[in-house]
Amino acid sequence: MDSIRQYRPTVAVVLGGGGARGMAHLGVLHYLEEMGIPVDLIGGTSMGGLIAGLYSFGYGERYLDSLVRAIDWSVMMSDRVPDTYLTYRVRKNKERFFLNLPFHYDDSEVEARMRKQYNILNKSYKRIQTRSSDMGQETMNKIGLGLPDGFLFGFNVRNTLSSVSVGYQDSLAFDQLPIPFYCVASEMVSMKEKNWTSGSVVDAMRSTMAIPLYFRPVRINDEVLVDGGTRNNFPADIAKAMGADIIIGSEMPVPRDLTDMNTLANLAMQNITMMSFESAESNRKLADILLQHTLEGYNMLSFDAESVADIIRQGYEKAQENKAGFEEIARRVGAPVKQPIYHPVSTDLSKHEVRVREVRVDGVTDKEQKYLLNPRYLEHDGVYSNADIERIMGTIYGTKAFESVTYRLEGTEEPYILVFDCQRGQVNELGVGVHVDNDEVVYAAFRLGIGTRRLSGMRFITEAKLGNAATLDLDLSYKPMYRLPSFGIRGKVGYLNIMYMEDGGDVKIKAINSIFDAYLEDSHLVNGSFRLGVSYEMEPFENYLDQLITWKGTDFRSHWWSAFANFKYDTLDDGYFPNKGFRVGLNARYVFSGYSTYLESPDDVHEVEEGPVSPYFSGRFDVTAAIPLSPKLTVQPSVYLGYASDFSGRMHLMHRMAAGGTQASRYLENQIPFFGFSTGFHQMEKLIATGQLDIRYQFSHVNYMTLQGGVLRNSSGFATLFKDPAEAYAVGLEYGRKTVAGPLRLGLHWCNDGGFGATLSFGMVF
Repeated sequence: MDSIRQYRPTVAVVLGGGGARGMAHLGVLHYLEEMGIPVDLIGGTSMGGLIAGLYSFGYGERYLDSLVRAIDWSVMMSDRVPDTYLTYRVRKNKERFFLNLPFHYDDSEVEARMRKQYNILNKSYKRIQTRSSDMGQETMNKIGLGLPDGFLFGFNVRNTLSSVSVGYQDSLAFDQLPIPFYCVASEMVSMKEKNWTSGSVVDAMRSTMAIPLYFRPVRINDEVLVDGGTRNNFPADIAKAMGADIIIGSEMPVPRDLTDMNTLANLAMQNITMMSFESAESNRKLADILLQHTLEGYNMLSFDAESVADIIRQGYEKAQENKAGFEEIARRVGAPVKQPIYHPVSTDLSKHEVRVREVRVDGVTDKEQKYLLNPRYLEHDGVYSNADIERIMGTIYGTKAFESVTYRLEGTEEPYILVFDCQRGQVNELGVGVHVDNDEVVYAAFRLGIGTRRLSGMRFITEAKLGNAATLDLDLSYKPMYRLPSFGIRGKVGYLNIMYMEDGGDVKIKAINSIFDAYLEDSHLVNGSFRLGVSYEMEPFENYLDQLITWKGTDFRSHWWSAFANFKYDTLDDGYFPNKGFRVGLNARYVFSGYSTYLESPDDVHEVEEGPVSPYFSGRFDVTAAIPLSPKLTVQPSVYLGYASDFSGRMHLMHRMAAGGTQASRYLENQIPFFGFSTGFHQMEKLIATGQLDIRYQFSHVNYMTLQGGVLRNSSGFATLFKDPAEAYAVGLEYGRKTVAGPLRLGLHWCNDGGFGATLSFGMVF
């Protein structure tokens, strides 16, 4: 600044915080560049610190404007990772349980966290008086055993910053940037400002906008850093201390009156404003020009494209209103002056590829690093684009073994060292779901996974469903480190208590079924699943009642040995209201041995014998496609085919052919959906097929209307499947809505076999 002052006064731009409203700063920078007023120093707090940091990379306002508009802020302000990076099992669990909570760190991880936090807390305990009980609770919270310290890690924010700051990601003095920069964060332990003028520029920018309770704090050594707006939301004093002769300020205060003090959000924001009120009032007096943007109708989360464009426009117009003041500054500095860029402009990975000589993963063991950097999926040397890095990063995060995956490019010029920073996560998870419909009425589902968020090793999963078709499923498996199949054993006990249709009459059945599997499974697939193995099944209790037969009792002699294979390939973009993609599924079972005390005669179903089970095959195939005709209109055809090689009365109940409802395999393994039968199921012959066509219109962000048509065919063989008249056909109209607890569906339909009917479904399907 002293060297510049030899020729002209120095100019600093100071930008205040305000979330999305801070986009108005871009309009101010645009006007400054039009006036030819140089920026020798730029700094700010929160969103002001973020905009200032981006500008300091030397891009210029026009480039920065297009960059900011191109950012998907809904992703930027979240920790969301595209589903394409998640394994199929992880994606499907998200669609089965509305609440998925990870818990418990591995012992070694807990020990490391506790040791680190103990050292940090010890330093703070020396400075402040802390009760013993509070010390324990604070430690528990900080090591992840209590409530989180923020909703989001903010790794999408961090990775976006990494993508635009290539060449400046080493620790450095911020006057070494193309335009000198500073920003302000708040340090929670000392309760003082953290004035960033050196260090990691990405850490600085990430911490200055770490909105309390929204983003998790940035933890560096013994500092816990959050949004600087709590201490100094308009840091003009720092610019003055760093040698600025002229200060141009831009901020967006939110005046609130008594009527605004009636909501939790407004009270919380007013508390933050109150903490920095005195410093803001004092610092405003230091500005030669102070632009205060009103921006009525916009809040800190107005990040949609239309709002961002209008906020930037209003920022430019506010600067224009102060034309006389800017002309005076231009006269003092001798404008127009070409904006001084003191060091090379940063590289933007979204526009340019970079050469990398080494790739490294920090936060993992050597064995895990070899697995994550498998040469089949990653070249260790080469040229990398932003898409390449995001793909690798998403794949690592998609393992769910890490809470956060970020990256940096070490070095000041090509070739760089690409480093992925992994923060190991909690290894177990708990899933909870509740579903309401007019079939089972209400059921609850629970899932407890032990070790399911590890890269490899033993995994134990318990799933339970409480309802008319209650189940308890226990699954113990081992997942190898490398891309080899998992192997495991599984035991499932189910209790069925339902009414269904057989030969035109009602059947009431209560039964306990049990199955024990040994299997191999590919647990790495992203777009599907594959499992094969052998099963041993029993039905130790049954209470069967139809028009002519009543049977009740225990049976520990009946059993079935079988081999099975399940395959699914699924690219649908949503499990409930897909807009594009397709799904293919195949479930097959071959019973090769067994014994039954209840074998019906094909000629007379009331003649019953017991004896060895003859080998038979049963299975089903399905294909569904979602074809977008427009952004809001989707056509979804689907076909299901089920086949059994034997008469149903000589098969295990769970292997028989059935149709009904909207969910495949809801009660029986080979139950195929047909919305015309809205409750229970109808038992079918050896061969069944359904075809359904849905025409779905999305009339708002979360609301859908679907016109449905379906047909069901039932036959004793392929030769007569399409010769005989259709067993049933149906048409319907359904309203659907996405909710946080799962989809809501309300439908009306007419079926030639049953007439009019209505369906209600709420919650995720388990």
